[in-house]
Amino acid sequence: MENFRNTLILKVQYDGTNYAGWQRQTNALAIQEVLERALTKSFNRTMTAIGAGRTDAGVHARGQITHSVLREPSNIPDDKLIKAINSNLPDDVCVTDAKIIEGKFHATADAIAREYSYSVHTKYSVFLRNYSCFNNSTV
Repeated sequence: MENFRNTLILKVQYDGTNYAGWQRQTNALAIQEVLERALTKSFNRTMTAIGAGRTDAGVHARGQITHSVLREPSNIPDDKLIKAINSNLPDDVCVTDAKIIEGKFHATADAIAREYSYSVHTKYSVFLRNYSCFNNSTV
């Protein structure tokens, strides 16, 4: 297995309210760390996750693409990847798509587009407090 290399590609969504952003932190919990723990537990080996981009503390993602290098064949059947990984994630982080490809893919370097969405409201809503900016002045 010396030259074996496949790449696990994931599409992840998360509610970033309780996290210090995407990138692993030494003093706070980040999405990258949560995902890496779930991958390590799911695949029964140390795994690193690289994201297409980084989000700040409290920011959410609907379709963050990540990749992880597999140096040996997966012990999880392809059709069970999503369920296996999600079973090790908290309720505010979820894998929505997963596939393993032969060879290389880099989530950051190979990204061809990024989309950002901002929600600004003029009236406060308790239901939107973690997902919108509230501003009662003219924007």
